[in-house]
Amino acid sequence: MEHFLPLADADSLAKLILRKGGINGGHFFIVCEHAALLHKAAGDPETMPARTVLDMATRGGAAAMGGDGGVLAVGRPADCIALDLSAPNMQPLFNAASHAVYAATGMEVALTMVAGEVLYRDGRFTRFDYPALCAEVREMRRFVLRRLGLPEQVA
Repeated sequence: MEHFLPLADADSLAKLILRKGGINGGHFFIVCEHAALLHKAAGDPETMPARTVLDMATRGGAAAMGGDGGVLAVGRPADCIALDLSAPNMQPLFNAASHAVYAATGMEVALTMVAGEVLYRDGRFTRFDYPALCAEVREMRRFVLRRLGLPEQVA
């Protein structure tokens, strides 16, 4: 595999995951899965275990942003998500870290907490009215289509 360039250190991978997920609109779980699988393409299936990828994405991601997160402990920022492990793609559960990296899609997120504040729980956002936001976005779409002289039913 002469064209394969492994990212050997945690800092490089964490920064790649952070950049891919944050700047280019990549999805956290997809980026984690790709990070794990790309390293395995080098020929060693034991390379980059799921737990290592999660640590790089959480602890390494926090460090790359200059933060002190990535670990839940007293006195530390409480930034976390909780996944609904009863989702069909999460069954049967043998290894939570492996399932988070290889099976999770993001649709299983049941809770999001940032700095100890619950921002999302069981399909409801706590800081904004999601249905009202969707209605506003739909109205913006109608405005743009009218300005462009396009019908509302654009394929």
